[in-house]
Amino acid sequence: MVQQKKIMSLRKKILVVAPHPDDEVLGVGGTLLKKRKNKFITGCVILTTYSNKDKSSKKKILLQKREIDNSNKILRISKSFVLDFPPTRLDQVPFAKIVSELSNIFNIFKPEEIYLPHSGDSHTDHAIALKASLSCCKWFRNKYVKKIYCYETLSETNMPKKNNIDKIFKPTHFVDITKFIKNKIQSLNAYKSQMGKFPFPRSKEAVISLAKYRGTYCGFKYAEAFELIFSKD
Repeated sequence: MVQQKKIMSLRKKILVVAPHPDDEVLGVGGTLLKKRKNKFITGCVILTTYSNKDKSSKKKILLQKREIDNSNKILRISKSFVLDFPPTRLDQVPFAKIVSELSNIFNIFKPEEIYLPHSGDSHTDHAIALKASLSCCKWFRNKYVKKIYCYETLSETNMPKKNNIDKIFKPTHFVDITKFIKNKIQSLNAYKSQMGKFPFPRSKEAVISLAKYRGTYCGFKYAEAFELIFSKD
């Protein structure tokens, strides 16, 4: 038992911070599956969910919980952290409270790689999630953090915005997810309430098209793209 715990502690850990349920699949689903196969310990933080606090119906709350659980099983997430901040109203939550919740999770999980929303995302929740996460990633506070990536989220990243050319997603790192694209789509389909028909961004065709497009950057059939914003290497 002691030996098993020692082996677990030596395995690398990655953590994805998702403002909403399904963001983790859209941006990092294939990479999570690949890392898991390569013996990484994978974690996911979902910041906002329906709850009694925002007067969501019991049916709506239970449906979302079931979707999260089903998607996590397909992604084989090692550890899931689901918070109950209100969706679309993260700006109404005291920023210090968000940082405190994330900091506790970071210190418990101690990830070496962290995946965050991109600074150019159009949704306010994404901007706050990024800012709060980065507050927890300062090297002199959490020396276990080796790399920080930003991922792209269909419908949020690179949405046309005036005078926002500096915040366009500029990928610098690509992960071959060819062997995992089917499972990524399965995990996304678990979020049935969020899916729509193409050309809706959260659709099977849109996700596959983006993966193919990113694959053309680097010679992979399907890829996920990331912007590296910090590395100790």
